[in-house]
Amino acid sequence: MADLNYQGPNTIEAVYNYDPSGGLTQEQKKYVLGVQANMWPAVPQEVKDINVQNFPRLLAVSEIGWVKPEAKQLSVFLNKVQDHLPRLDILKIDYFKPGGYTVGTWSSQQLDTGFTTRKWEVTSKVYANGRITAGFFYTEGASFLKVKNVKLIENEKVIAEDRHESLADKFRGIPYKKNMFLYSLKIDHYQPGARYFLVADIAGATGLDSKGNITFNLSPYQPFRFTEAH
Repeated sequence: MADLNYQGPNTIEAVYNYDPSGGLTQEQKKYVLGVQANMWPAVPQEVKDINVQNFPRLLAVSEIGWVKPEAKQLSVFLNKVQDHLPRLDILKIDYFKPGGYTVGTWSSQQLDTGFTTRKWEVTSKVYANGRITAGFFYTEGASFLKVKNVKLIENEKVIAEDRHESLADKFRGIPYKKNMFLYSLKIDHYQPGARYFLVADIAGATGLDSKGNITFNLSPYQPFRFTEAH
């Protein structure tokens, strides 16, 4: 959920291919005792978000310590990762999946110059009681997006809402703007079998030429008992 303007993500491929001895002399290599993986949880502060940032990257870090650089094969490692994911599921550890937290998009076809109400189904993302962060991330176009009145609906009932108005623009830094485009919701009485929808009032800020992604992430109140995989 960080989505900060840092200089590119540390992909699992980049982590796997890292050589801690690269560029060192033979004498200097004697002092390389091992590897470690540091994380700065400035934005992803929930246990689920931290795990999604760490896994399966930590598997790649382990390979750095276990396998000599000349013996590493990325394709072999990526196949092994698929064998390890079920183990993470059993341990109820969330991990990165393609698509991440994205549940929908917006484009000029969904916009007007005034606020209109739009709805995205998020049933598959609601699986336990917990805190929810919904985000509106501008990606391209001549206009940013205005957002307000974000709600979580269970069947036809509003069960949580964050009504503040924000502007989904290019800003990704710290500190966040007061009217930031992340919305805080929660679910305290999860109902299996119910249908859940994210609803928001959106409008083009200066026109209709705008595109972006809508994200939705539930972090369970009880980590390691409930995960998105289940």
